[in-house]
Amino acid sequence: MKNILANDDNSAVIIFAKMPEPGKVKTRLASDLGNDLAIEFYKYNAAYIFEELSQLNKLGIDCYLFYGIDNNVSEIKKWVNKNFIYKPQTGGDLGNKMSDAFQTVFAHGKNKVIIIGTDIPDLSKDILLNAFNQLDNSDFVISPSHDGGYNFLGMKSFYPEVFQNIKWSSEEVFPKTIRQIKELGLSIKVEESLIDIDDKIDLMTWLSEPGIGNVQLKKIMKKLLIN
Repeated sequence: MKNILANDDNSAVIIFAKMPEPGKVKTRLASDLGNDLAIEFYKYNAAYIFEELSQLNKLGIDCYLFYGIDNNVSEIKKWVNKNFIYKPQTGGDLGNKMSDAFQTVFAHGKNKVIIIGTDIPDLSKDILLNAFNQLDNSDFVISPSHDGGYNFLGMKSFYPEVFQNIKWSSEEVFPKTIRQIKELGLSIKVEESLIDIDDKIDLMTWLSEPGIGNVQLKKIMKKLLIN
């Protein structure tokens, strides 16, 4: 797998993140297992994702962290503790937030941009590097999630249409995104599906899988569940 350097592709990753505060993150997981465990999962998995992005940073890929509008940027920077570019999320629904983030990053002159979340424990720098490589021959790259959404979405140019008229957090997100991309006459590469952790069922499903991806987090979560 080739490395992607800034002077080669001028690529960037977008990640949305909030301060790990009770009632603000992983609320569905918290309703199943309690705030303490949900916050621990969020903090550990976010730290893992931040470290993977930091490795991409070292290859010349800029990482943009868009934080919640009610978060303090100084606190966010202290928590994340990485050499990222920090921007506030805009208002509106998730589609508007993602659309505005892509528009901001493309306005900085990037020509390959991928957006990810903080709740995908098997996501890695190698998976993202492969996704950037797929954009050499495709207009879009996407990884579907098990619940009808997607784990990451990448594009080479800004197309706000792919975020419009979608019911977010529903089973229609992935298929409607695919349909809208095709209606634009653009190509898309569908990558392997990864599990994102929203509730207890997701967590237990992931913990039962073979030890791939974020193995250390699996050990931590199993220990916390036992205790």
